[in-house]
Amino acid sequence: MTGPLSRYRRLLPGLIVPLVFCVACGPETPPAPAPPAALPEMPADHPPMTATAVPAPVPPDTVLARAAGVTVTVAEVDAALARAPGDVRYEYTSPAAVTELVQSLVDRKLMAAAARQAGLLQAPEAQKRPSAGQAAGSSADAALADAWLARELAKLPSPGEAEVARYYREHQDDFTEPQRVFVTRAVAGSARAAEVLRRELEQGATPAALRERYAAELRGVDQLWLQETPGAPELTAIAIALALGPGNVSRVVPVGDGSVVLRVEQKQPRRLRPLEEVRAGILATLGEHSRQSATDATLRSLRKKVQVTLDDGAIDSYSSRFRVSVPEPVPAAQ
Repeated sequence: MTGPLSRYRRLLPGLIVPLVFCVACGPETPPAPAPPAALPEMPADHPPMTATAVPAPVPPDTVLARAAGVTVTVAEVDAALARAPGDVRYEYTSPAAVTELVQSLVDRKLMAAAARQAGLLQAPEAQKRPSAGQAAGSSADAALADAWLARELAKLPSPGEAEVARYYREHQDDFTEPQRVFVTRAVAGSARAAEVLRRELEQGATPAALRERYAAELRGVDQLWLQETPGAPELTAIAIALALGPGNVSRVVPVGDGSVVLRVEQKQPRRLRPLEEVRAGILATLGEHSRQSATDATLRSLRKKVQVTLDDGAIDSYSSRFRVSVPEPVPAAQ
């Protein structure tokens, strides 16, 4: 120990004799000061003076789950978290999140066991080499589980034409392009300057001409496609432009600390994209939905065949090391 108290203790032997001598030879010892009538109270909003105990680490060989001859240990959960990206690790700070992770590791081992029973040990996809930081046994289970699940999902039929057509009918809003206008937009610092720009746009002035003639008044001029977008700062101006026809110029519209004027160059009405144009995307979406549903059903079927036992107490102890206890502030006295 190297703190002040330690230093005082090392000096103590050398101080004993002089101290005794001074007490014996010096003047009469003054009386001790009287204690205060009452100890001062702590402020009402002061946090409680209690220390938060640091949870003891859970041994790596602690079993968190058992199922049909397979186990998941603390060491395996640690390894899984170590391989996860940093932002993902922060999600596993509660017993519920850790339980979900433990269950996923159980599922992987159950799928690996099913793959061995199905004779998939020699399948090419089951011969993956361990990645950096991944244990050989963990990698073997993951490769076998992937091989088995891929074989199960390969049995799924491709989405039929009727299914594609039904999805298209039920999601037409997703395939509808909104009305759009191609505009020349001029922005000025004041409404008076914007009114001058508006008259110029009515006379057919080009963006280049506006930049040349009104460099001092002009904050910016460009050409772009606009469509109604909720939350856009220039929503009012967009709505005005959508109501205009090609060649028309809007009124001066306040936007932020400036003013904007729009001239409509082209206009495109709302358009429902034809089925042939979006078929590939629909097939991909339906395929993904089908694979996810089949995966969930497959895992439920595996779990029904075995009894999965989770050690809730051990999981809670494991997850407690990720939690930080912050004392609640004491309400101020009224």
